[in-house]
Amino acid sequence: MSTAGVAAGAAFQESLARAMADARFLDRFYERFMATSPAIGAIFAGRDMARLKRKLRSSLHVMTLAAEGAPGVGLYVDHLAALHQR
Repeated sequence: MSTAGVAAGAAFQESLARAMADARFLDRFYERFMATSPAIGAIFAGRDMARLKRKLRSSLHVMTLAAEGAPGVGLYVDHLAALHQR
């Protein structure tokens, strides 16, 4: 990975750590996301938000690994992309 790529990965990790330090971060993320469209809000209505927040936290961690060029992460990201295309 290039020096710029390493720096970008480190900056992303630092930013994510700051955001995750606030216990309200994921709640606010979903509140804002669902408010962007009634259709999006409808998709998430009745969902287990605690479970979705755990998945989002995990996915954000995977993104940090991908940004760092960790081996094998691309396959998992491709799998997540396929799941979200349904």
